[in-house]
Amino acid sequence: MSQNNRAKSLTASEALYIDRRRRGMTQARYAKIHRTSVDKIHKWEAGLVPKDRDGEEFPCPKVDITWSQLSVNEQCVIMRRRNRMSRTDLADALGVSQQWVSQMERGRQNAAKLVSYWKLA
Repeated sequence: MSQNNRAKSLTASEALYIDRRRRGMTQARYAKIHRTSVDKIHKWEAGLVPKDRDGEEFPCPKVDITWSQLSVNEQCVIMRRRNRMSRTDLADALGVSQQWVSQMERGRQNAAKLVSYWKLA
């Protein structure tokens, strides 16, 4: 898969994270609806594969969300997470407040500055 195609695809863990955010759920509540532990949700969202005591893997639940279905704000969240940046790191790089980044990621601020930063347009 080319670099450009990878940027336009979601991993299973990213889709799970977006699904939880769209539902406005904490990891604890999301774990309950998936009948699993908060630790597994946390690990799946981090791109890790939790294992049981015998080393058996717990595969990430399949969530059918594609890159093209993401809002521009959600695309910016994914790009920040892929680049392993905190909101504070990103705010510092852009010369804005962490609160602004948070509001933008929630769709409460215009995302044009981040779209330009991540070269999404």
